[in-house]
Amino acid sequence: MKQQNMSRQELQQVFTQYGFTPHKVTQINRIFRVETDQGTYALKWTKQPAEKLMMIYDILQHACEKGYRHVIPWVKTESDEAYVMTTSGNWYATPWIESAEQELFAPSTDALLESLAQLHQLSAPLVKRYPKFKNQLNEPFIERWKERKEKTAEYFHFARKRDIPSPLDHSFLEQASYLEKAFDFSIRGVERFLQAERGKAPRYTLCHARIHPKHVLISESGWYWIDFDHAVIDTPVRDIATFYRQFGDPDREDISTYLSHYEEESSLKRIEEKLLAVYLAYPLRPYQVLKSYYGDESSVNESYSVGEFDRAIAQLGRFQEVIQTLWQKRDKVQLQERKNKRFSREQEGLQETELGLADEPVQFPIFPHSPPDS
Repeated sequence: MKQQNMSRQELQQVFTQYGFTPHKVTQINRIFRVETDQGTYALKWTKQPAEKLMMIYDILQHACEKGYRHVIPWVKTESDEAYVMTTSGNWYATPWIESAEQELFAPSTDALLESLAQLHQLSAPLVKRYPKFKNQLNEPFIERWKERKEKTAEYFHFARKRDIPSPLDHSFLEQASYLEKAFDFSIRGVERFLQAERGKAPRYTLCHARIHPKHVLISESGWYWIDFDHAVIDTPVRDIATFYRQFGDPDREDISTYLSHYEEESSLKRIEEKLLAVYLAYPLRPYQVLKSYYGDESSVNESYSVGEFDRAIAQLGRFQEVIQTLWQKRDKVQLQERKNKRFSREQEGLQETELGLADEPVQFPIFPHSPPDS
């Protein structure tokens, strides 16, 4: 939606629905800061359908009622609706939270992950009401992963044929085999998951789907996950893997401990651990750097691209310890659970499955080529 085409008539319609009588309105992208005598509000336009907004409202409201403090409750209209429909899209409002200095009030990565687990745990019972928005791993999902692998191969051939390779070409060519193995491992993992479980996750919850530092609002009174417009009902593994990519501290010696903070609030099932290993093995960040670089070379910054690629490769290398821990993790309780599950399946005439790899030995490191030091 072009912001300059936002009509005053439409805004006034939204203000009326909420009972706002603004004395100052400031537009910041798709958000309007609306100052009234009753308070200041954030009013956001979205193209998400009303049914989805209702789902997001219900789940976040439930979390707030259960004492969860890291989402901002929505403000209802005067007719007790969670949003306003207009010809251009839909609108929802929250109290305006003033941001504060991040260095003084920023939460730790451990606290963020614990809060994410709490949100997943609180929302899990409600998602059954919204089967329409449930994501399930399927063939198109796997095809997207394969297409990215094929695109990476195209970039490889282009870089290798260049008469004068660029600095990024050199870095990429050195790591091409490493990336290919990462693609192969992760694609094989999701294919076996689809075959064994038909793509159905062991449990579903509300996933933010766009976990990122810019979607954490930090104020003097606390911090909040924001921008749930693209939230989906999916396996919690999706958010956890994104969290590792976006919030992983490069200076932290043992990033495998992150998961222990999540599991203090919500334990992962064995198959979820393996699925997380597969998600983390997928070389998304290196691919994104390559796509940006080779997709539009006219606008690239060479030194920046090289730095981003090296950091992405280094991060993928650091994930190996987490992947190995997740893949090989065993304890007596889990072994007994698997025995019980196998016995139950045998009684029902079913084969034991667990990504199709339950008893397959895995050699580590998964990717023989070590990433460069960074």
